[in-house]
Amino acid sequence: MSTIYDVAKLAGVGKSTVSRVINKNGAIKESTRLKVEAAMRELNYRPSLFAQGIKTGRSKTIALVVPDSTNLFYSMLLSGIEDIARKYGYFVMLCNGEYDSQKGKEYLEQLQERNIDGIIYCVYRKDEVFKDVFQLSETVPVVFTDDPYLKDPSVSVVYTDGKKAVRENVDYLYKKGCRNIAFIGLEEICAVMYRFEGYKQGLKDHEIRYSRDLVYQAPYNWCRMSHFMLGAEGISQIMQSGKKVDAVIAATDMLAIGAISWIQENGYSVPGDIRVIGYDNIEISSIIRPKLSTISQPIRMMGNEAAELLFRKIEENNGINETIEMRTTFIGREST
Repeated sequence: MSTIYDVAKLAGVGKSTVSRVINKNGAIKESTRLKVEAAMRELNYRPSLFAQGIKTGRSKTIALVVPDSTNLFYSMLLSGIEDIARKYGYFVMLCNGEYDSQKGKEYLEQLQERNIDGIIYCVYRKDEVFKDVFQLSETVPVVFTDDPYLKDPSVSVVYTDGKKAVRENVDYLYKKGCRNIAFIGLEEICAVMYRFEGYKQGLKDHEIRYSRDLVYQAPYNWCRMSHFMLGAEGISQIMQSGKKVDAVIAATDMLAIGAISWIQENGYSVPGDIRVIGYDNIEISSIIRPKLSTISQPIRMMGNEAAELLFRKIEENNGINETIEMRTTFIGREST
């Protein structure tokens, strides 16, 4: 296995020069840098990140903390974060909390022990883990995502305005002739509750009376179940109330797809009997039949923005915080 001394000898420079090229520190002539990099390639030399970390105080690793790695939204977000991490030469560690506060707390302890350089934290609800991360952001670079309520100048946040988007979708369905619009969501989840506010405001805009029978919010302790299953359970409960339903707005695409499955299996048609709208625009939404109308979040771009924010905090060490609202777009497909 080649060492830094082998690289220095082949390139005809000192060990300290090789070290400066690797760490991108100090002034180096372009010709010298190219010689060192060529020697590294020829010897297949890979610098030790552990050794670099001792010198620089950095692990070249960031963490993405999510509540549920099976949720397709987080898979797409991770891809966007990795796009930017590779550009900066960082590794992304995925921490799957599985809706377990104790597991989330243990992850935070381990990340600090591993000298993590920064954290992107996907907010689900304002629990003890969220409070711990908020406090940790005073000493470790942190960017929060998916919490439209978190408008605090002391932290950085990337989110979409689900309240406005869902409110506009109620108007869209009203203009389609729908008057009995149901909502399927998830209890206590910040982004979902914000979307629910938009649903209620949209009803009020058109003087449609709010009916609790047309709303299903899956209990938080059910969140470990597949969201496809929760969507099916939601529409089943709503239909059992006996209330007429001519449209459903689901807080996520996965919930919407589960609802469509139940609707079709029970002899109803989409959109003939019931129109359905989701939220996210995950890839599967354009593949199912009928294709799902949805509020499209620029998920991968959200990952890009969150990562760029985090690396500005890490690399520039400027302590500047930003709140970035990403635009959503309604995509009308076959389900409406």
